Amino acid sequence: MTDTAPQAVEREIEPESATKTAKKKPTKVLPTDRVAFTRQLAVLRGYAAAAGADRKGVSNEEVCKVVNLHVGTVSVCNPFFRSIGLLGIDKAGYAPSEEAMAYADRFKWDEEKAGHKLGPLMQGTWFAATLIPKLNFRNLTKEEAVAFLADASGAEPEFKAQLELLIDYLRAAGLVTVDGNMVSAAAVSRDDAPPATSPTPAVHQPPLVDNRLREIHPSIVGVLLKLPSSDGPWTNKEKKRFMGALSAVLDLVYDLEEDPASLV
Repeated sequence: MTDTAPQAVEREIEPESATKTAKKKPTKVLPTDRVAFTRQLAVLRGYAAAAGADRKGVSNEEVCKVVNLHVGTVSVCNPFFRSIGLLGIDKAGYAPSEEAMAYADRFKWDEEKAGHKLGPLMQGTWFAATLIPKLNFRNLTKEEAVAFLADASGAEPEFKAQLELLIDYLRAAGLVTVDGNMVSAAAVSRDDAPPATSPTPAVHQPPLVDNRLREIHPSIVGVLLKLPSSDGPWTNKEKKRFMGALSAVLDLVYDLEEDPASLV
């Protein structure tokens, strides 16, 4: 089956690459911007459907018959899928990963969160490693996120649309959330956890740190989290100990321009 040989498959995407030879190519494989994001995910599910339970390798033409898309639409998605491990390749063609199969299976029941099955694989990608640590510290605008991805991949401005698709993949995988122009780290998804066998009694937990506090030094946040509940007892001695600890941390974090004793 000549169309599924690695050399032949890669030649199918040469027209897309040829249009971007005037400037330096990225050092990382980016998703194509010639296919809408939802269709790229449909192609991935098409590979899973065509491959079957044994995850056999399938050709582009076999996938086209499943998803009812042109062979070129399928083939231009393959390089990115291969680069991050969603597809492997054998003598017969492309074989979907276990994560791709799990995503396709979950999509039948829950289209909105099915992409979370791709989360474990996406966490190991270069673009997740670029953005997630930064998002764990603070939220980013889309422009900032794209700029960080461009730096990591050596991509020129003409690849902006493809860099933005990386954010879409992280969002679909449940690793980030996008609200307007802001990108945030998503809370750990627990949609795959088994249901509790009995109700769990309510336990008082300290309040979660607001996103705006991510820019405050961790030492200060740590002291603030020691505050007791507003409806609980707090003695004068405990209050003085807390204020002393807070003052010591503030002195450690900030370089005061003048002697605190002279402040009015």
